[in-house]
Amino acid sequence: MPKKPNYDIATLGILIVDIFGKTIEEFPSPGTSVFFDTMEVHPGGCAFNTGVDATKLGLRVSVMGMVGEDSFGDLMVKEITAEGCDASGVIRTNKAETSVSFVWSRVMVKEGFIHTLAQMKSCHMMMLTLIL
Repeated sequence: MPKKPNYDIATLGILIVDIFGKTIEEFPSPGTSVFFDTMEVHPGGCAFNTGVDATKLGLRVSVMGMVGEDSFGDLMVKEITAEGCDASGVIRTNKAETSVSFVWSRVMVKEGFIHTLAQMKSCHMMMLTLIL
């Protein structure tokens, strides 16, 4: 008989570290610099965000996805666990870095995003394989 999982739901998807730069009004021209006030680093992505929200609702959650064997991957696994989720379904890879999004916040204007694909290419192939 299969072992019963010790969680209520599993969230499977992308795991991304979001780096927020506040406040950035414009990007620098080549050879120049633009300064901003603060920088924050937060875990994100659909698997992380959904898992954390479900945990806050009282569910036992396993977060599944892929991150690199790098400091951002370490941060993601640490934060998943710190939020009360199971991180044993997070695959670590040395074939790609953890995905990162740079989010710039402008005064009175909606923020913009710049993404790296990093391990997301491999992760999408892994999810397709699991589904099939």
